[in-house]
Amino acid sequence: MTNKLHPQIKLVEAREKMGLTQEELGKRTLISRSLIANIERGYAKPSLEKANRIAVALNSSVNEIFIFFESNVQNSNVS
Repeated sequence: MTNKLHPQIKLVEAREKMGLTQEELGKRTLISRSLIANIERGYAKPSLEKANRIAVALNSSVNEIFIFFESNVQNSNVS
């Protein structure tokens, strides 16, 4: 069985490693504490811009903090 790490868990770990509260991370990124909390719980997904601001504040990269999955939706060309 593979133990997969969810993006929100990686965010919490990175934030705590830096010794930051949600409030402090919010102030550094100009993102509300409540949105940070919702991202960490998996209730919200940050825009690419906000994900980048979070990663920079945590001295990390977006790819290290967040995992983006490709959609299985296929485009249909309807004529």
